[in-house]
Amino acid sequence: MTIYMLAKLSKEEKQEKKWFLFGYLFILILCSVFAYAKYDHSMVPVESFTNQQMLINVDKRDLELTKENKRFYKKHTEKFTNISSDLSNLNKKTGYLYVGRITCEFCRSFIRYTAYTNQKIDQPIFYIDTEMLTFQEKQIMYAKLKISGVPSFFKIEKGSYTRFQGNTIADFNYFVQAN
Repeated sequence: MTIYMLAKLSKEEKQEKKWFLFGYLFILILCSVFAYAKYDHSMVPVESFTNQQMLINVDKRDLELTKENKRFYKKHTEKFTNISSDLSNLNKKTGYLYVGRITCEFCRSFIRYTAYTNQKIDQPIFYIDTEMLTFQEKQIMYAKLKISGVPSFFKIEKGSYTRFQGNTIADFNYFVQAN
């Protein structure tokens, strides 16, 4: 229907066309909502996450800070050696450094990496809890480690830091065993 033909329509016919168009759009939106709601949004197991996926997706178990999540996170991080943000303490050490916090859903998902691999790690894991740091301390530490946030995991060798940047649990296992 052209504009010329629309101009010739009566007021009632124009109103009828508007309601038809409105109804069509309403049905289209409604179908889109139902299609989205029906889509399975379940997460893949954390073992098959890539780093990029972990930044986008969080394991459903870790979405909320529940008592169980706190218990799981604390259980696995209590095995680590807590240190302050002063990285000079690590200059002569060899091991791993995990930077994270319990209130970060990405950290709770990432700790499953370390929990899954922890029994294979024969060197100490040092832990910096960023919740215990001031804003300024975080900024200084982030600049030294060249990171923009948490979680972050590093191999430490006498003052040198190698950041984990793999794609899978297999990459993480290789990173831990090879370094």
